[in-house]
Amino acid sequence: QARRVTEPTLNKLLSPDAEASPTPEEELFRTLDTNADGSISKDEVMAAFSKEEYTITPEHVAEHFAAADADGNGRLNRQEVTNFLKHLTDHAEREMSASSYHTDPHFDAVAELFRQFDKNGNNKIELKEVLGAFSGQSDDSFPALIVEKVFAGADATKDGFLNFQEASNFLDRLAVAEQHHAASLEAGARMEAVSEMFREFGKQGSNKIELQDVLSAFPETSDDFVTAAVVKKIFEAADATQDGFLNWQEASNFLDRLASAEQHHAASLEAGA
Repeated sequence: QARRVTEPTLNKLLSPDAEASPTPEEELFRTLDTNADGSISKDEVMAAFSKEEYTITPEHVAEHFAAADADGNGRLNRQEVTNFLKHLTDHAEREMSASSYHTDPHFDAVAELFRQFDKNGNNKIELKEVLGAFSGQSDDSFPALIVEKVFAGADATKDGFLNFQEASNFLDRLAVAEQHHAASLEAGARMEAVSEMFREFGKQGSNKIELQDVLSAFPETSDDFVTAAVVKKIFEAADATQDGFLNWQEASNFLDRLASAEQHHAASLEAGA
């Protein structure tokens, strides 16, 4: 488990000899360059941070090394060590920032969000990184366009990134948006079901469905729960105007009641088994 990197932790790598170390970056370079060949290998960095006294995981050290190794040759020159130190400092700030929000109900979820998307360790999450998680999804899945709007709403500083607090707000907004999206999908499915019901039972040119037309689709007796008698009771309960017909809203109510009755019947069978 990752532990916080603090300033004292970083300072443990620095010699107290200020005259020999004009800058923290130069002193860090000299400390890590154990074979004095003018560059620092990954092995030298990993060995330095493998000591128990340093509170950073090998995985994070490797990530920051790779991010600082601009030319990708597996070694750090002086400029790259400066960048490496910056990555370590940013990592420490991110850990401390996250710690200050530990009472946030989304702490674990937000921390996971940063682990997944904050690849450069700058304590920010970029919009395109989040959108990448929603790309290539089916038409029925949560649209990336909604994610972009939710991101914009949570981005209080309007800089195109989310800090820890904004990420927590993003998760709140995303949960609400997902609920609304699910409700709209359900409403669309219900509308299609009602439309199908009118296509099957409605008289041509009529916007009503008659009881007898619906009853004709169900047997008088059956091993199944749904018989004509059960459908008649549900139809009459859904017929708010009591005129023997179902309009669009009443037909939707009928489908709701029918589904509920079938669920209750299935539950009672399961309980009796």
